[in-house]
Amino acid sequence: MGFRWTAPTCDRHFRTLDRGVVAVDNGGDLSPSTWAALTRAAQAVYPVLLRHADDHGVCFPAEDRLAAMSGLTRKGVRAGVLELEMAGLLSTKKVTTRNGRRAKSYNLLNDCTSPDGICMPSIFIDGGLWSDLTPTGKALAVAFRYFAKPRPDLDPDEEGWLEGDDFTEYLNRRNYDICGAEPSVLREFSGVCRRIYLAAIGSLQASYVIAPHDEMHWRVLIWPPKIRKVSWLNSRLSGEVR
Repeated sequence: MGFRWTAPTCDRHFRTLDRGVVAVDNGGDLSPSTWAALTRAAQAVYPVLLRHADDHGVCFPAEDRLAAMSGLTRKGVRAGVLELEMAGLLSTKKVTTRNGRRAKSYNLLNDCTSPDGICMPSIFIDGGLWSDLTPTGKALAVAFRYFAKPRPDLDPDEEGWLEGDDFTEYLNRRNYDICGAEPSVLREFSGVCRRIYLAAIGSLQASYVIAPHDEMHWRVLIWPPKIRKVSWLNSRLSGEVR
């Protein structure tokens, strides 16, 4: 039997995506990096590989798992992985497991545990929300997370800015970060054109990645209010998710 969705057990587990993948920081003047230039297939599968990676960036997910969780076909997964290799973000090799099975090993070539990286909560992937995003929604999601910051001073449940241990505790319990980036900046750093930007925003809202905060800011959710039902996710599986 191939991959089947199960109820998430990841709680507040997350990995971090190297900021250099999204932007080059030239002394405070940012310019787009690799992310915006990747194909939609590579953008879809990379966070799924990141979610499965251990602290050394190594993982062994089956191709059907990657396809389901990224919303791609198996062919799309292979194309995305090949491009990630060509971009210098990933290396692969064939291995024989301790169970005597053939498998593919994926080695992410950037630090996936750095506290300074982009927060990538696993629940969005394990709960089927990432697979539901449109291709441009996936591209834009990472740009939103890049520019999002913890802002207790804008959190109605807090009394203002926090420091020291209070701020650390807030980081561990917060449900969203705040993004005030301009739409043109988000489009530039995600590789999303103006024509389909609003459709991508709608996809992000439908999958609980973002929500309006005020006229100038978006909430970028760390923990979604809902995830997809396992029964519904499995009902979509018919060999490949298309």
